Amino acid sequence: MAKKDPSFFDQFFSLDNLSNDFTEFFAGINLLGFARAIGYFFIGMIITLFARWVVGKMSEKQLSAHHSMLFRRITLYIGFALSLIVPFKESGIDLTALLGAAGILTVAVAFAAQTSISNFLSGVFLIAEKSFIIGDWVLVNDILGEVLSIDLLSVKLRTKDNTLVRIPNETLLKLQFRNVSRFPIRRCDVKIRIAFHEDLEKVKKILMEVADQNPLSLSTPIPEITFLEFGESAIILQLSVWAKQKSYNDLLTNIQMEAQAALNANGIELPAAYPTLATLTSLTTKSP
Repeated sequence: MAKKDPSFFDQFFSLDNLSNDFTEFFAGINLLGFARAIGYFFIGMIITLFARWVVGKMSEKQLSAHHSMLFRRITLYIGFALSLIVPFKESGIDLTALLGAAGILTVAVAFAAQTSISNFLSGVFLIAEKSFIIGDWVLVNDILGEVLSIDLLSVKLRTKDNTLVRIPNETLLKLQFRNVSRFPIRRCDVKIRIAFHEDLEKVKKILMEVADQNPLSLSTPIPEITFLEFGESAIILQLSVWAKQKSYNDLLTNIQMEAQAALNANGIELPAAYPTLATLTSLTTKSP
């Protein structure tokens, strides 16, 4: 029976070829040169870390936190590569054989790390697209958090209860998310349930006065009262007011309490979310 020729894949990942590459590299090593290369590497890393610190200080004054972080990382990656390659070259060590073996290992690892590679490429797209930057607040799958970092494999968020959430870059690139802090102002929407028999014009006037008197509510864009629907036990309106980003949470809380207090003070009935037994009985007795 004829012996089957090895495939290209088998030849490429041959243990004999890999062993020969490493043997050739270590056989040509001069211990003094190797020790010198290690020393140069550590010196190069010290210089790299100092350069990253300098770049960070300079970029913080001119650029956003997002771009400052990006420049610091680029400085670190370039410095690390130079600190790894230049010392060996200056010490007279031939890296050709080692790079050949490393190339084989790199391909092997790539097959086993497809998810990591996908997350890395997704991170590049996220940084280039700039849908959010460090410091923005994003809503992802009902998780609201502040962007702490955009790393090679994931995005780190800090939620309002001070917990860390890690989202893989690939997942974030595929999902629809909301950046709630991109623009300087934001709209607060408050749903209000009004009894069917109430005068809507009177209700509208009361709510507009509440919005106008609140110091956190912006006059431009002007507040709005929107009719949403006839509910099972009430008319549902929406009060929309605008606030600056830093005032959004305070306004959202205050405007709801102020609206309820004003409506109650003016004798406006606010039905429960679901009809109570008394309400159902009243509706039944009034039916023809």
